Amino acid sequence: MPHEPHRHDHRLVLGGILWVVRNGASWRDLPRRFGKWERAYKRYRLWSDTGLWERLLNALRSTTDEAPAEVLL
Repeated sequence: MPHEPHRHDHRLVLGGILWVVRNGASWRDLPRRFGKWERAYKRYRLWSDTGLWERLLNALRSTTDEAPAEVLL
């Protein structure tokens, strides 16, 4: 049985969230290498509810000439 990623590994969860967004896949289709799909979904919702995505995109917007959506996707 593969080792379960550390529960606080934000980088791994972020990779999983970006994988779902890029592929237009359902959360349940998230590859196991990103950890449990439930964890990625819950973290996505938490970060959405707290405004983290908006702050992240604003920070990217201020540091690049490209549109933030093009940077992330």
